[in-house]
Amino acid sequence: MSSPSKPSDHNTSKKPCEMDQYIGGRLRLWRRTMDVDANSLAASVGVTYQQLQKYEKGMNRISATRLYAIARKLNVPIDYFYQEAELRSAGPTNTPGGNGEAANYMALLTDGNGTDLLKCFVSIKDPDIRKAVLNLVRSIVTGDGCAQPEPVRAELSADRQNEINTGGHSKS
Repeated sequence: MSSPSKPSDHNTSKKPCEMDQYIGGRLRLWRRTMDVDANSLAASVGVTYQQLQKYEKGMNRISATRLYAIARKLNVPIDYFYQEAELRSAGPTNTPGGNGEAANYMALLTDGNGTDLLKCFVSIKDPDIRKAVLNLVRSIVTGDGCAQPEPVRAELSADRQNEINTGGHSKS
């Protein structure tokens, strides 16, 4: 007696999908934001570093039990990994501030460079320097180039402008 043939899509539910990539990206975002080392997290939840990387890249699906363990180790509610998932599945839109833009923001943040950029920007304590960095990035995005020192300096406070002009030394 022969066994019944399996449908052609038998194992498709085990293959990672877009939601697995989204959850993995959220995992990476939170881990990097909290400065948790990948090796230590992997060891603490019983997987290899390579397996954790596959989870974060969405190459392998994270089981519910493993996701629960990861959430506990990272001290984050498990629903964090699913937040804003509907934005991802809605697809891009052409409206500013629409779902596509939000999905692009999430994609940037789940990329290691995006997280690093945000951490560096947040670590800038001087509001005048933050404005200058923001103006520089805006000028690059709009294609105006990088050479716009006058508008940037015009926004600096008088004290900060004096500090820059004197090289940080006050005249006494």
